[in-house]
Amino acid sequence: MFHLRLTVLNAFPGIGDVLLLTSLVESIKNKYPNIKVNVVTKHFDLLKNNDSIHSLNKGATFFTFRHWYLEIRQNKNPDKHILSESLDKLGLSSKIRKPHYVVTEEERENAKKRLKTFKKPFIAINTSSKESSKNWLPKYWKELLEILTEGYTVIQLGDESEIEFENTVRFAGKLDLRESVAVLERCSLFVGGVSFLMYAAAAVGVKSVIIYGGRETPSNSGYDQNVNLFERMECGPCWIHEEDGEFCTKELDCMKKIKASSVYSEIINQLI
Repeated sequence: MFHLRLTVLNAFPGIGDVLLLTSLVESIKNKYPNIKVNVVTKHFDLLKNNDSIHSLNKGATFFTFRHWYLEIRQNKNPDKHILSESLDKLGLSSKIRKPHYVVTEEERENAKKRLKTFKKPFIAINTSSKESSKNWLPKYWKELLEILTEGYTVIQLGDESEIEFENTVRFAGKLDLRESVAVLERCSLFVGGVSFLMYAAAAVGVKSVIIYGGRETPSNSGYDQNVNLFERMECGPCWIHEEDGEFCTKELDCMKKIKASSVYSEIINQLI
């Protein structure tokens, strides 16, 4: 049987974009199950054991597709998903599929060992993103954790930039990306902003409470199974990217509107 080969080139370097790319691959394979997909991307270790992907970072094939969503980002469309641009160009269904990620048995066992001394249930949090416009206020995190840690073990994931708290189990900056996802898989819930870990939680079936603020909308990047806390602002969605010299002039008013008590209520509703 003849198998067409397609190279999907990821135009974005972010780790969240790598998992988002797997959603596109799932849509391609759903319509064309016999196609062989070659993915070219950074952070390709996140795609380990993904049976929808035939090869990683091989040379470009005759058919090569460059995935990006610059048009949506520039136009600040509040209703269009960031995968829509690529789905439309490839003639695929507009249905947004969840990311595909495979945790190995060895990774599961290691995660189990890391968590064995802590009391269940576990709630994973991630407080920091490379874009400050995605970050909930530190004082609100502190208020939330003062309540949350009374009944739950809070597992803090992410990198060294994570806010430091006294009452969390801090794995931030201590685990690599795959180890972090394996720990996340064992948690009952994820709480954080729009980030790599939001996509990872969707990929491993962990429910989430996502603090959007107003930078982008849940229609841009969210998942229906999550609680997505979004504030519609006159200045949003702003899609601020600090690497492009853009900064919030409203002192993150959209994030200030999302109170710790509201986030806590949604957490409890998700865990019931």
